[in-house]
Amino acid sequence: MTGSKLIDHCRRLDDATLTRQLTAIFRVEKVVLAEQLARLIAFDERDLSQKHAYPSLFKYCVGVLGLSEDAASFRITAARAASRYPNILDQLKSGTLTLTGAAKLAPHLNNDNAQSLLAKSEGKTTFEIKLLVAE
Repeated sequence: MTGSKLIDHCRRLDDATLTRQLTAIFRVEKVVLAEQLARLIAFDERDLSQKHAYPSLFKYCVGVLGLSEDAASFRITAARAASRYPNILDQLKSGTLTLTGAAKLAPHLNNDNAQSLLAKSEGKTTFEIKLLVAE
């Protein structure tokens, strides 16, 4: 379906159907994001970007996966943090943590504070997470 046909289709949906579908699609997106990051973790651990003639995972994500530089950076940062603290994937799946929030938290996580910071970050906006890590 072309973009214009998709938009027209969505415009014709009744309010209840549109609301239900929108909510469901965003719920699926959260699950897919966690799946993407889990695969990035395994791909990174195996250093497969080098095997595919890319000098870094970042270059692979941009060159092959078609991500923007920001999207690649956020996903790689969050994936590497989730490799150490897998609860991040659970929070992303449930929607209690956003990708941006995970990427902002990542540099501040260590074995002493990860459990506490991740718990405190649940349901927080990116701005609130920035304040949390500034403490």
